[in-house]
Amino acid sequence: MRKKLSPCFFIATLGFVGFVRAQDALEGIRPTPLTRPELKRLLEDVKVRVPRIPLPELTDGDRAKLGTQADSYESRVKYHYLNGIEPVRNTNSNAANSNAPGAPGSAGVANTANIGGASNRDRSAGFSRLQDPLFTLDNALKVELFWIVSRVNNCQYCIGHQESKLLGLGRSEDQIALLDSDWKQFDVASQTAFAFAKKFTLEPHLFSDADIAGLQVHFTDDQILEMVLSMAGNNSINRWKEAIAVPQNKDEGGFSRVGGGPANNPIEQSADAQRPRGSYLTPTSPAFEKTVSKIVVLSETSDVPNTCATVSRRPALESRDFVEKMLLECKTRKPRIPLMDELKTRENIPGTASMVGQLPNWVRLLARFPTAGSSRFDSILASEDKGDISPLLKAQLSWILARQDRAWYALARARDRLSSLDQSTEQIFALDGDWGSFSAREQALFRIAKNLGNAPVVLSATEVKEGIEAAGARDVVQVISFTTSRAAFNRITEAFGLPLDPAGGLKKVDPIPVTRDNVFGGPPPGTKPTDAQEDDLTPAAEAIVQELRASLPKDSEAIAMLEGILDGSRLSAEDGWFKLSKAQNRFGWNHVRKRFDTDQNDKVTATEFTGGKVDFSRLDRNDDGQLTESDFDWSKHSLTATPGFMMFLLADRDANGKLTREEFLNLFKELGADEDGYLAIDDLREKFLPPTPSESVKSAKRPDEPSRSTLLAGLKNQELGSLQPGPSLDEQSPDFTLTTLDGQSVTLSKEIGEKPIVLIFGNFTCGPFRSQAGNIEKLYERYQDRAKFFLVYVREAHPSDGWWMTSNQRAGIDLSQPKMDSERRLIARTCQKHLDIDIPFLVDGVDDAVGSLYSGMPNRLYLIDQTGRIAFKNGRGPFGFHPRQLEQSLVLLLNDKK
Repeated sequence: MRKKLSPCFFIATLGFVGFVRAQDALEGIRPTPLTRPELKRLLEDVKVRVPRIPLPELTDGDRAKLGTQADSYESRVKYHYLNGIEPVRNTNSNAANSNAPGAPGSAGVANTANIGGASNRDRSAGFSRLQDPLFTLDNALKVELFWIVSRVNNCQYCIGHQESKLLGLGRSEDQIALLDSDWKQFDVASQTAFAFAKKFTLEPHLFSDADIAGLQVHFTDDQILEMVLSMAGNNSINRWKEAIAVPQNKDEGGFSRVGGGPANNPIEQSADAQRPRGSYLTPTSPAFEKTVSKIVVLSETSDVPNTCATVSRRPALESRDFVEKMLLECKTRKPRIPLMDELKTRENIPGTASMVGQLPNWVRLLARFPTAGSSRFDSILASEDKGDISPLLKAQLSWILARQDRAWYALARARDRLSSLDQSTEQIFALDGDWGSFSAREQALFRIAKNLGNAPVVLSATEVKEGIEAAGARDVVQVISFTTSRAAFNRITEAFGLPLDPAGGLKKVDPIPVTRDNVFGGPPPGTKPTDAQEDDLTPAAEAIVQELRASLPKDSEAIAMLEGILDGSRLSAEDGWFKLSKAQNRFGWNHVRKRFDTDQNDKVTATEFTGGKVDFSRLDRNDDGQLTESDFDWSKHSLTATPGFMMFLLADRDANGKLTREEFLNLFKELGADEDGYLAIDDLREKFLPPTPSESVKSAKRPDEPSRSTLLAGLKNQELGSLQPGPSLDEQSPDFTLTTLDGQSVTLSKEIGEKPIVLIFGNFTCGPFRSQAGNIEKLYERYQDRAKFFLVYVREAHPSDGWWMTSNQRAGIDLSQPKMDSERRLIARTCQKHLDIDIPFLVDGVDDAVGSLYSGMPNRLYLIDQTGRIAFKNGRGPFGFHPRQLEQSLVLLLNDKK
């Protein structure tokens, strides 16, 4: 049983730097008061509770920086342990006050109305926070909701603040007491909001469509979002205040916040006007003296009269199969209120300028409120990107917290992040277990996050102390801060039932800009290394050289590549195996001239061509109305940097090979059109010119430029390409069996027959392959009824643990090389969604059997005729990867009348 409150543990100063002992302060877990008099007593008691976080002594410099906040425990905690993590707050807002929740977890709500706890004492009752101009909810309702959230969470610090604010708004003591006992005294709209607040706080794992539908009877969608943002902030603040045990202001209570309400509010003003300021110990009406709360979590009573133990009643975690099922359902669910479109979202939230691709749904939700949404957006990114705790620990905490909340959208994002950090599925689901395989430090921090996430006050002082002993005060405070942010994020995204984002969500843009010097993010093809780029081979690389020289045929493409790397080549289209591997095509210009040029004038007109007009137009590359040798000249490699090529890649910022209207308009703005509303010729004259050789050679070494050792490892691992040449023209296509992403088995030999077959080999981390996605999809759309198409997903070309490229980071693609077939399938599915390709995907195993058999790495194109023989094979990718060259062969094969 818990010990009774005793004055012996009270302290008078806020600069306390020690710890609560387990037997002090109710073992660090405050009991839940059941009656109003006991609630008031505990609210007053918070003024003298023991802080949990040890603080270093202040230097003179510290005091100068902190100014009037030098003696504030909370300000010092943030100053010492969260410095640089908190987003910049609006100095005109009350969010910058010493009692604001600290980056933590308010997750950006500090500027969004009156929901952030205490205000500066010189402001009128705390109601001068900067409001979003689109907010319309009655402020008194939001304060009442904050009171209910805090009561359910048993955050006695925040309950006390809301009591004073409600008195200042003209509410009487009895009206406040009704919030704890009899909601029938309020209007139906308020009752509905109150019930939602309780469930939102206590049972986020039980959200359903009916919850939002019930609110929509009384509130607009914008008002519901405003309510949710407000209460998400409330939940964050509760967790911050209670986790670090912030003592209440000594003069807080009663009418300490009078002045914020209407000047002549008639609601029982005269009955309470004489009540004291600065104390919660005010008289309670006889009607409420013994009334037990109807909204708190009831449990066994403690030794303290009129209280019960504070507990959390989250259900046990479900099975892995159940989680997979829920994540699958989350992909197709519909948001419970409409989301902003892409352009409006970018307009309303300026911070999205640093992001590429389709914006995630949580950002599109926040965009309904430009001011509050932008603030929260900045805060969420700050919590994810800043601080000292590692990205892996943040991702693990995100998983643990989302699992407890059954926040499926947030859980999917955590899973994707963990996967990108090289965590296997088994390692991810181990976070649901007993944590025995993790270090003592990790276990202590996991425990803090889990308990704090479940309910603010089931995290004990002892657990905080153990965490500090295992990980240090700074890491503990930052874990608390991160947890408060996740508590808000989980509730917001799950309340509105957000569906999963394409490709698992969006990542921040790499700070290295896309320039015409290198749109793919690596060194310009064909440049020789500067002196700074010369490097000695590592012992592992030396071993690779010996192994490959001993095992590869002396005249093979792979040996040529090996020697090119050793000579310092940066692998241009004329280096290594690229020089040897050229397209093999049954249907080139000679075939066309022989077959269709009836007047033998080295031209084929539409009349001479026996196929249809559409097929003719696809052969006529320059659209001059006739087929000539130039239409079939593919001597320029696929990465030749023409102005159009440069413009496309600069505009295609999500790197999915498809330039949308929105992306084109964004490029229009980036080029300076926003200043004048138009572009002049000089604005564009030099923008899309390819770099000159002199510029390329003189350019500084990029951070992703590979060493010879890295290239040798990539060659051995077949990330640069298969060590095998693959089948040649007119050979029988090698058979294989692979499964689609839907689990259907496909055997190539069984597909051969009436229709030709197109095999496309590629992978997600290959930028040149992604750039061709639009061409590949158009090819499929044009001919899917006349040919069979399969995209064979192969080994990653540029994983984060191999030849890493900044272009992938800009596109939000940060993937290590899969170690298991299931991991490769997950990445393949992500690739299909990101590129928005409808072609059936066949996923090669991590043994790379099919990729090696067909020399399919990093990308390759094959056309197989109706007898199963190779009719077209492009040169090695990326330089030889020309989808339209394959299209020409496909058109001619379809028109071949042998």
